[in-house]
Amino acid sequence: MNIVLTTWTGGVEPGFDRFCRSLSAVVPNAHLGILTRPCDASGLDRYLRSIRSNFSLYPSLGLEWGRLFFQKRFRTYEFVSRTLGGIGSFPSVGRITSPAFLNLCCARFVLYERILKRLRWDDLVVVSDSRDVIFTGDPFAHCDQLVSLSEEDRLLLDGEINELWFRALMGREMDPERWRNLPVICAGVVLASVEAMLRFLNQLVNSLLTHWRRMGAQPWDQAALNLLIRTNSGGHARVFSRGEGPILHASNRWKQFVTLDGNQIRWNTGEVISIVHQYDRFDDLNASMTDFLARRAAYSAPE
Repeated sequence: MNIVLTTWTGGVEPGFDRFCRSLSAVVPNAHLGILTRPCDASGLDRYLRSIRSNFSLYPSLGLEWGRLFFQKRFRTYEFVSRTLGGIGSFPSVGRITSPAFLNLCCARFVLYERILKRLRWDDLVVVSDSRDVIFTGDPFAHCDQLVSLSEEDRLLLDGEINELWFRALMGREMDPERWRNLPVICAGVVLASVEAMLRFLNQLVNSLLTHWRRMGAQPWDQAALNLLIRTNSGGHARVFSRGEGPILHASNRWKQFVTLDGNQIRWNTGEVISIVHQYDRFDDLNASMTDFLARRAAYSAPE
């Protein structure tokens, strides 16, 4: 089984629509698992049912959704899933009672870990953001026994939010000179086999549990991920530098690294890019991705 795990809250927006339709276009047999809130579940259910009628070429496509409950008083999460077809039913994966996971950005990794324990170890998985991600090629072709991530086109100590999170995480233990010139490793897209992903998630969750008192309810999962990988305690990980690998984390310099080639998007080296992340932050790349998906018959821009 090839499965993409993501989260979504709120109504169905164009970015989420692009995410779902692009996955269907480039990997028609992929499964999609979505964590969402109970108040959003019925609308998401209707949406998934409606777009399945457009997937007539892919009758085995399974779009599975779950419910993520957050009760502030008890600080608990619960995931309950049901199947729209093709994926098999997961039992409830239980509750999260630790205050380390007050933020969905951190809690999702605990829930992903529990879901993946129900799958075969040699299955392939992509853990991904949804609103600002488009699939332009087959991401599962890059999933193996190494966890694959990519660097962004900015530094960890960028004087902005990444530095704020990382300094809060490290506290007085941080040596700025050690980290000053290191790019951010993005937590928005992670590729692996289920076995490798479980190993990685176990280490990441343990890191979140270790450091949560410094961070509270902040969405600081990316800071914990960078600490884990950069200190080589993340196990078997592969980090792609800017200009290589299957993932593009977009920046305002994207044109310096990327070529649009008909129905493919490539690094300047000729290597095909399979996932484009954060494209919606840049008008020219956003327009290019709209045209790209239209050519792939995956998305029609609203009039």
